[in-house]
Amino acid sequence: NPAETVVDFLNRIMAVQVDAVRAHHGDVDKMIGDAVLARFDGDDGPKRAIAAARDIQAAISNSDFPRRIGIGIHRGEVISGAIGPDQRRDFTVIGDAVNISARLCALAAAGEIVTDAEIADDDFGTAEQVQVKGRVQGISIRRLKAS
Repeated sequence: NPAETVVDFLNRIMAVQVDAVRAHHGDVDKMIGDAVLARFDGDDGPKRAIAAARDIQAAISNSDFPRRIGIGIHRGEVISGAIGPDQRRDFTVIGDAVNISARLCALAAAGEIVTDAEIADDDFGTAEQVQVKGRVQGISIRRLKAS
């Protein structure tokens, strides 16, 4: 695809994701390619993250986007702060939870939401064990295919 087409696609799909994250009181930490790293603080954070993910999948499904995305959600501790040398710092989150979220995103098929089983609601499928890079122990996940 021509560069202009790719940039237009990325801008449109990022707008959908950022709007949904903000609508559910999340914080967009960074955008990487067509992916968004978002944080949802508080006890109801997982519920709000899942609601945002559902909104994203619905918006993409009901549009003319040329492709769909998978979403991974994981709850866990992170460290936030300025990362990088003095000449180029980014305020971001790091930690095992960020890595696991990325791995769950990679496991998600187009139009699917994958969460750790502990935070999934009744609409998600049955739990399954998966191995992810960087972890010795398996992770229990549940999947939800967007309608």
